[in-house]
Parts: sequence; C-alpha cells; structure tokens
Amino acid sequence: MDRPVEQEIDRPDKQLVYRSAGLREADDPLSSTVRSFDELGLHPDILKGLTKIRFTKPSKIQGRAIPALLAKPPKNFIGQAQSGTGKTAAFVLAMLSRVDPEKQYPQAIALSPTRELCRQTYDVFMQMSQYTKIRPTLIVPSFGDEKTGTVINPTTIETQIIVATPGKLESYIKRRSIDLSKIIMFVIDEADELLLVRETTGQDNLTLRIHKAVIDKSPNCQMCLFSATFNDKVMTFADKTVPHPRDSIFIEADKLSLNKLYQYYINCRSEEMKFTVLDMIYRNFSVGKALFLLLCVIPPRISPRE
Repeated sequence: MDRPVEQEIDRPDKQLVYRSAGLREADDPLSSTVRSFDELGLHPDILKGLTKIRFTKPSKIQGRAIPALLAKPPKNFIGQAQSGTGKTAAFVLAMLSRVDPEKQYPQAIALSPTRELCRQTYDVFMQMSQYTKIRPTLIVPSFGDEKTGTVINPTTIETQIIVATPGKLESYIKRRSIDLSKIIMFVIDEADELLLVRETTGQDNLTLRIHKAVIDKSPNCQMCLFSATFNDKVMTFADKTVPHPRDSIFIEADKLSLNKLYQYYINCRSEEMKFTVLDMIYRNFSVGKALFLLLCVIPPRISPRE
C-alpha cells in the first residue's frame, strides 16, 4: 500500500527571535527536536567541517530528513520546506555520508535547474567536505572565459559527487563520461523552479530522460526530490521520479511564509555594538534564516551654547 505524504504541522509559534540584545533562547518553529548534528550519526570528519562553519544545531528539515535519507536499506525521499530552512545542507550531508571516499568515481548526483543554484550547492559541498576525502565536480554552462570551478576531463570524472544542470549533465551522459551503474543516490533539487522554466528550457523532460537513464543502469538508486513549494504539478512530477516506497516531509502551503515572518529591531548605541549584536545573532541562528537591519542610534550633538 502506498505510504501517504506525511503532514508536518508546526507547533504554535511562541518566540522566534531572542528578546533584547541579551538574546534569550527562543522556541524557533523551524527548529528540530534533534539538539546537535552529533545525534545524526555523521562521520567525525563531516562534523569537523560543520564545526568550522559554525553549524551546530540541525533545522527541522535537516533533523527529519537526514535520518530518513540515511536509513538502511535506503528509501526514496521527498522533502518540502520553505527557502532558507536548510534543504540543501540536508541532502549534502546525506550524500557525503552515503558515498565511499575511497572510490574515485561518481556515486551521487545533485541536479539543480540553474547554474547559480548549482554553484551554491557546490559551495556547500566544498565547505562541509573540507576535512574529508570527498570532492564534488561542478558541471554547469560557462560564460566566456569563466571556468566551472573544476577542470573536467571529458572522458573521466574522478570525484564522488556531481553537481549539475540537466542540459550539461545529459551531454556528459551521452559522451559516456559517467558510469551510471555506480550511482547510488540521485537528488532533484528545487523541483518547483525546474518546472517553472520548463516552457523555455524543457528541463522537466531533460530531467526525466536523465532519471530514466540512471534507473536503467542502477535500478536500486535512491531517488530524492526537494522543493520549496508543492503544487499539483510538482506532485505529479515527484510521482514520476520518486516512486514508492518513500519517506516524505511535507509542510502545508499556508505554513510557509507570513506566519514565519517576524520583525524586531535592536537599537545599537555605537558601531562597535553592531558587531557585538551580529555576532550574538549569528551564533544562535542558522545563516539564511533572517535578514538583519541594525540601527545605530547616535546621541544628539550638543550645541556649543548649551
């Protein structure tokens, strides 16, 4: 029997930001019950990279998705959560945990619709894998003399993870530069964005062709899809690419934006206090969760006559 998509309903919002410049602990509705990345069973070298970039506590999507993605035997997965909640880090950490660092050939593919999104994902891989032997290869269209960030031999790719746009990846598959029979994990990221540009690029059809090529060569490959929104088109596409049995985390559409937007201000008495407050904020919030505007309150000038 098909497993229904899980409805992930948030608890009533209490505090979202830390009150006052003292920043007391808040109940963040996007946070996970998992208190630290140590609880997720990640390799020590991966944890070392997370510590270096100050990732301490998983977000809700990370705390729920990473254990599901790393379950044995592997199961297909759909994850949906709003932008800025940590979807990219969730599948990056899962990929880093799944591949074998001693094998110098592609074992996992992360597919994104645009070169900019691919570059962002590539940068996350580089940061989180810095203390491991695992390296990604970036395969995206280049403009002019711009390089992709990795020198790619057209006949051989010797890194464990590929980050690519559909069009460029298909060209490498056609050249047989990638042995698809060794791919154990395939992630479609930003599925809603991919379908949004379908009329001009046909990326949904490209992705389906790539998906079929991977399944034909590696029928047991773990299929995963992530999206910020989940309308009927995305669900139909997900059903084509991520078959049951699968685990899913799905947040209702009306839970995605307005009730997660809070506005507070902190009056800073000096430029130095801005840095102090920013340091306190970034120690307690995941990067990307908030936009900060710090107001520097300058004491009024005293007239010479006063």
